[in-house]
Amino acid sequence: MMMGRTRAIPAVAAPLLGLALLLSSCFCRPCDALPVQYLRLGFILPSPEVNIGITKRLADEWMSATRVALNVLGPRYKSTFNVLPVVEVVPCNSEDAAVAAERLDLMNVVGVVGPACSEAVRGANSVLQPKGIPYVSFAATADVFNTPDYNTFFRTVFADKHQAREIAALVKFLQFEEVHLFYSNETYGSALATRIQAELDGSLIPVSTIPVSYPVDEFAPLFADVAVGERSICVLAALPAVAEGFWRAAVRENFTRYPWWYLGTDGVAALDFVDQSGERLGTLSRSLQGEIAIGPNMPFESPNLRPFTDYWKQQAADDFVGLINAQTTPKYNETRLYVAHLIDSIWAFFEAFQNIIAVQNQVVTAQAVLDCFRNKPANCVRFEGASGTVAFNTVTGERLKLDGVPAYSLYNLIGKTWKEKPNWVLNGSDGVNLKDPRDFVTRPGPLPAGSLLPLQHQIVAP
Repeated sequence: MMMGRTRAIPAVAAPLLGLALLLSSCFCRPCDALPVQYLRLGFILPSPEVNIGITKRLADEWMSATRVALNVLGPRYKSTFNVLPVVEVVPCNSEDAAVAAERLDLMNVVGVVGPACSEAVRGANSVLQPKGIPYVSFAATADVFNTPDYNTFFRTVFADKHQAREIAALVKFLQFEEVHLFYSNETYGSALATRIQAELDGSLIPVSTIPVSYPVDEFAPLFADVAVGERSICVLAALPAVAEGFWRAAVRENFTRYPWWYLGTDGVAALDFVDQSGERLGTLSRSLQGEIAIGPNMPFESPNLRPFTDYWKQQAADDFVGLINAQTTPKYNETRLYVAHLIDSIWAFFEAFQNIIAVQNQVVTAQAVLDCFRNKPANCVRFEGASGTVAFNTVTGERLKLDGVPAYSLYNLIGKTWKEKPNWVLNGSDGVNLKDPRDFVTRPGPLPAGSLLPLQHQIVAP
């Protein structure tokens, strides 16, 4: 967005203006209940960012999900509070996130939803942490934030230790004997690569690490010393833009054909092949059929997510981008990763507000919300959310794993879409549970005659 002064509802989020007015007229309280607490909740949402790989469709969808969450959650809470959203839409980098956080602080917000990107968290934290303002990210996974320097930071997405554990489990389950770990050389990629390597330590599987920087025009040297065999896997821990550049070079240099095979992290699964016009990514996706990645579990059948998706489906497609509805032509259901986690980030603040007012009989302040997230009083914020049970570690701010819902799922690139493989249940340290042994992953191929690879590697029709 334009980097001007803060306003309660910026032009890019104009549809939220009517929402804010609606919330100010006894939307979250009985109309005869006084006094009313008017609570400003900040948002740091990403703008389309080519250097990160956040597409316009993904950015628009997260804005739509924000509006859906506010519209659905508002009527549920009958205590004496009104939520006034204050939205900043900025590029996913440290500098812009810091400026956005400063503007939100001037607006006296009691908390902030976001930022989405790990690099942006660094900038926002430089302002929010000294001020004691709690903020909840729905997509920043880096474990480096589990320190006292980030003691007002919380998240509804599971930290990197979970997806690193799932990647290590997949490597072992698919019986790979060698790992080449490519990673984008920034906060997200380098931290996740370190965690993946740690998870594979002691497995007797050798791991080589290769950093990748953006822009990625020259990739040939990266592959020069990488000897890939039938039992090798290339793990790619990268931001979407780096993944795109990496794979363009890999296709150009013939490093996407047998025996090359890639396992991407959640940043790779966020690479949106559908969003681009023309053939820019259509051609690329055709060269990558069969690649796999992991991403946050999206429990579409969850009864706690359904009210949000049902509401979304009823809205005009042009106003609420992302989910299939009657107005969408052609119809599609391409809701991207983290939507459920974004909803739960907002929901966590509503739960805190409700507890502080209705249970503690206190005025809502940033400090009161921070104490609530830190479990003061006990179970102040613990609820069954859109993505599962939500509660925070009181020391690190990371989301606790409290139910049997998998933190991450396996995805296979089919056509232009990352398709979830629901029969592949990722259980972290307990390994992989393949519920249907006929549900193979569609490895790039074809395999040569006489190959002795495990059956799970074979190609089947999608």
